[in-house]
Amino acid sequence: MLSIILQIIDMKNDLPKRFKNENINVLFHVFYNVLPPLALIVAVVFWLLISPKIKWARYDNLNIQRHLIQHLFQIIFILIDWYLINVPTSLNHAYPMVGIGMIYIVFVHIYHALYGKWIYKFLSRRNKYWFVIYIFVITFWIVLGVVFTKFQMKKYENRIKDVKKK
Repeated sequence: MLSIILQIIDMKNDLPKRFKNENINVLFHVFYNVLPPLALIVAVVFWLLISPKIKWARYDNLNIQRHLIQHLFQIIFILIDWYLINVPTSLNHAYPMVGIGMIYIVFVHIYHALYGKWIYKFLSRRNKYWFVIYIFVITFWIVLGVVFTKFQMKKYENRIKDVKKK
């Protein structure tokens, strides 16, 4: 929320654009390129696949509000923030998104090894087509990372053109 307020205040480009510590800049770029597509995936999966199966009558208002905050407001604020912030991007910024996807697959296997349950049952290696599913999931992460980065690059180029026109 603070980021959104600062971006609105900074429409005249008066606020400093970079941190003095380069590691923080790199971390900022990683978060900036990873969080919006991940938040979008979480929102789409929850509202299209999980939400229809939830028996909402069994939930009290607090639980319903928690779901709205976690799966609806979160994506709204992240996408507003993403739209307002203009960070230079190159195709190399797709690597963190792909890396996070691979790390998540490893995490899912560690979780299964520790607790004996699959976070997503379709990732179980007992599934007859597990190899094809894993190829699809890895391909999806790569394509998502590249498409989002390309989209971000186009947004950045358009903003730069708009600033130069003024």
